[in-house]
Amino acid sequence: MRVTQQRATSGYVRLLLLLMSIVAAHPAWSRCTDWTPFAKRSAVTRPIAASDLLGIAGIGRPDSEPIGGPSPLAISPDGETAAFLIARADTATNRYCQALVLIDLKNSGPPRIVDRGGDFIMTEVVARGLYIPNGFPRQIVPVWSADGRSIAYLRRAHGATHIRLVSVATGKARDIISQAGDVASFAWMPGDKRIGFAAEARRHMMERQINAASRRGWLYDERVTPNTSWRPQPKAPVANSYKVVTLASGRVTDATDQEVRLIRANADRAANPEKARAGEASASTEPTAPSPLSARRLQVTDRNGREVRCDQPACTGTFAGMWWKGGGTTLIFLKREGWDHRYTALYRWLPATGAPRRMLRTDDLLERCQMHLRKLLCLHETATHPADIVQIAPQTGKIETLFDPNQAFDRLDLGHVKRLTWRNALGLEVYGDLVLPPGYRGDRPLPTIVTLYHSRGFLRGGTGNEYPVFLFAQRGFAVLSIERPAIFAERFPELTTFDAINAADLENWSERRSVQSAIATGIERLVTRGIADPRRLGITGLSDGASAARFALINSDLFAAASISSCCVDESAPALAGPAWAEYSRKIGYPPAYPVDNEFWRPYSFVRNARRMDTPLLLQLADSESLYALPTITALRQYHQPVEMRVFPDEFHIKWQPAHRAAIYQTNLDWFDFWLNGKIDPAPEKTDEYRRWRRLRANHQQNGSTRSNRDP
Repeated sequence: MRVTQQRATSGYVRLLLLLMSIVAAHPAWSRCTDWTPFAKRSAVTRPIAASDLLGIAGIGRPDSEPIGGPSPLAISPDGETAAFLIARADTATNRYCQALVLIDLKNSGPPRIVDRGGDFIMTEVVARGLYIPNGFPRQIVPVWSADGRSIAYLRRAHGATHIRLVSVATGKARDIISQAGDVASFAWMPGDKRIGFAAEARRHMMERQINAASRRGWLYDERVTPNTSWRPQPKAPVANSYKVVTLASGRVTDATDQEVRLIRANADRAANPEKARAGEASASTEPTAPSPLSARRLQVTDRNGREVRCDQPACTGTFAGMWWKGGGTTLIFLKREGWDHRYTALYRWLPATGAPRRMLRTDDLLERCQMHLRKLLCLHETATHPADIVQIAPQTGKIETLFDPNQAFDRLDLGHVKRLTWRNALGLEVYGDLVLPPGYRGDRPLPTIVTLYHSRGFLRGGTGNEYPVFLFAQRGFAVLSIERPAIFAERFPELTTFDAINAADLENWSERRSVQSAIATGIERLVTRGIADPRRLGITGLSDGASAARFALINSDLFAAASISSCCVDESAPALAGPAWAEYSRKIGYPPAYPVDNEFWRPYSFVRNARRMDTPLLLQLADSESLYALPTITALRQYHQPVEMRVFPDEFHIKWQPAHRAAIYQTNLDWFDFWLNGKIDPAPEKTDEYRRWRRLRANHQQNGSTRSNRDP
């Protein structure tokens, strides 16, 4: 995943950047100066509020669902201190408060903040030969100097990403700004007097060339994605330029070949958890079959240079990290295993003496770990608690909490959470988390909401964090948070490319049918147990979750209300997403845009099914994806179906702005309360909202829907 910085693509963003550059003396910005991640645990248990979820402090990046990546925990050369960035959303200012924090690993002394500030840094993916911003925050990894006196990390301010250099002793900080473009990565050079970095100079040059070409008109070609912008994008990947800055003088020179290797090696080490080396001992993984989805097998060379084969089940699977101890005598590794990879397991292996020993197996999430002397430092989440920092003793598997920036969650009444397992119609393993309202005694069926498509770690709000699980439970809903089953095409190890896998999943909509079966089977269990009211079921989703929700609405009559966050890659996508998407979709088996293949699209297209699509549908979309939805909303309104669409400016696939997330949370809560419970919020500012929804419901009932609910 490549990284980009939020660029001023409109007057709205330019205004935000201008406001963010105003001096901190302004009262609105003083909130971040006053914020501390060291708040003590409350003595009183209370109900959860939206502000609790919106204000979660994230370690390494603003709070977001876990997707792995490099560890944000940087351990000092003497092994006594860990440095990391803490970030928290502030909805009032629509920005993020950030702080560089140090914790004492040796004497358990109090943590301290050594630097503050910085703006959001966004990642982007390279897809179909283009850079696509996706709204997800970058994981910031501080780097210590070899003498332990300084820490450097990437920081964005005033529209540029640069290196921030901080004195550990005094907290005195300064910025090292590249004139060659935003800094993408960096590394300390030997001797601690210089820092080498990769800058996006060529990318910025291409951006300027594209802007200059606007005077003659932009050519509509494979660089254009109309759903995002008519402005062409640079073709990816674009090589970085490599420079070295001398810290004392500020002099910048071109990096030598050896220095380039050091910069690249630092980035590679941070990004690859499936490799470990200690002297001559090495460990890595290799695929067990040609398919890129196949399990991985552990490969080990001991410290004497001999290959060690392991035929034990523990040596095959999905690995999340590995580390050598004892100079290469003992290998520690983390795996995902069990039913649909629900567990995190820690193993300890002496390759010279026998099989790996499992020291820990837990439903908790452990990830982005670092080895610290004799213990493992990890981020740790449970279904009911956001990430904290723990240390694990590999000899015993004992977990000890070192730092918790979200202690308030220990005193929040979140309801009851239970993990469920089942199989779909294809026999694939599925698990999910059932969340029941506080005080629920099983005495009545509940309105129930499905969230998709991952349910690992803290239950935020489904993938994309737009459907607040615990706030739904607070309102009296049961919530079934589903971890999607393994990809259907994993059953065919002979498929050797992702294009072939996508084509197999697409045939007869096999992947969508597999996920739909997982959803339907999970709901059936809750209905049979008397927990879910079959007349009051809702479904939500973003990305793959939105696709699953769309397929469910077209191919079942389960749901009485729905809300989705991305819409809709269907028969109109080749025209709306541009030539690169059209070519890619043809390559993996989609029919051409014209003439429209009605038979192919019927199981998946809202447009083809608009006449009978009477489930109340809320679309809350990023402006960069909203063009996809125009055919859908036009067709649904043509048939007077209950649909509402909201578009959020300067957003991407994952919505990054705190104020928008707060609004999305609230609208989703109100939407499902209205359609499933017949309730309204009497707040005066919502009068127009409920007037619209009553009108939708009246048309809904007039058109003969069987899903009408109580009048509010």
